[in-house]
Amino acid sequence: MKIYGLTGGIGSGKTTVAKFLAELGVPVVDADEIARELREPGGAAADAILNVFGTLDRFQLRRLLSEDPENKRKLEAILHPLIREESSQRLQVFKSQGHELAIYEAALLIETGRYQDFDGIILVTSPIDDRIVRLAKRNNWNESQARQAIQLQMTDEEKYPFSQWIIRNDGTVDALSKKTSQVLDELRIAATFPFPLR
Repeated sequence: MKIYGLTGGIGSGKTTVAKFLAELGVPVVDADEIARELREPGGAAADAILNVFGTLDRFQLRRLLSEDPENKRKLEAILHPLIREESSQRLQVFKSQGHELAIYEAALLIETGRYQDFDGIILVTSPIDDRIVRLAKRNNWNESQARQAIQLQMTDEEKYPFSQWIIRNDGTVDALSKKTSQVLDELRIAATFPFPLR
């Protein structure tokens, strides 16, 4: 089974692309969803997070992460090994079901070096102004908060060299759906070859 990483900056439309792929019959493992499950009370990471940060509240955690980059590293050190373990188990289930390809969706695939674990990387990009509008609507942020969140991540240009497919989310939702379908056609072809096409 070929496994392709799906990534993109905050507000890029990565999750929408993942939803389209799932609707087209491709199994998707969502790293953010796994992280949320791990952080919940009773989750595998809950006790460790409470010991280090004193809270499981995502808004308080977000504030602590923005105040000190070291806090971000501490949280990642707790979550990333557990995310890797759980995601591997879910991907194994898809493989046992006979799927030819699967998608692993995560925001920090390139930053963490995990892009090397996959058969190719799909990068979703979007103009900064569009991302700000989405983040303001989704998270109830002002422009300054949205820009700060975007600036904390790698730029699209920095991610290009690591990406084999780029989906530019710069139009309508229907246009994004068509672009996603076109990339999936390429992925299905690539999945039948024993070597990378790109």
